[in-house]
Amino acid sequence: MAIWWWLFALVVLVVSAQDFPLNDMEPDGRPFYLVMGAESTGNRYLVSMLMSMGCSGASGHEQPFDYSRDRHPDWPAHIRWDYMLRRHFVHSRCFVMHRSLPHALQWVDPMVLVDRLLELGFRPWLLVPKRNITQVLDSQVRNGHVHNRTEAYRNLEDYQVIMEKTIPLMELVHVPVVPVEHSELKHQYYIDQLAETLELSAKPLHKLPRFKKSV
Repeated sequence: MAIWWWLFALVVLVVSAQDFPLNDMEPDGRPFYLVMGAESTGNRYLVSMLMSMGCSGASGHEQPFDYSRDRHPDWPAHIRWDYMLRRHFVHSRCFVMHRSLPHALQWVDPMVLVDRLLELGFRPWLLVPKRNITQVLDSQVRNGHVHNRTEAYRNLEDYQVIMEKTIPLMELVHVPVVPVEHSELKHQYYIDQLAETLELSAKPLHKLPRFKKSV
């Protein structure tokens, strides 16, 4: 009986391989947008914006490209791209993921993520959300990311240092860096310009998320 189960499993595997050819499951230079702003600068909102333009991802705290903490204690510094994801996203034309800085209390080196995407065969972009500093400080305290404004301001300074080191490195590997003003995302003309810059369709495939001044 066991041999019949093995033969059945082999047939299923062969059929699956025919339905999803390996070449179709590879990134093949498809764009992967990394949204990496300081906490409370609208990272998840920007992800939802790109998802409405047709990119695959998730705007919640849990994202499909995340590993479990059990698998990688430093999971924010990793990008999951296994067989199941490749099959699930076989028809996706672009991808988007956010990593706030810090993310889950961990500081992630953007270059580590970019190197991983290049290794996998994606075409990475780095998107940097920007927002009024007073709103960022207030939001970080209000949402419990930090204990007080002093700690929030220190995190913003550390974020600035990371980005000052990161941007020249991105230029060396030809990865576009696109700053995005959060407050401007309430204007359609700005959304159209952003879509054009990112080589995405200005006409959303899904309903655009409602702009929220407070995040």
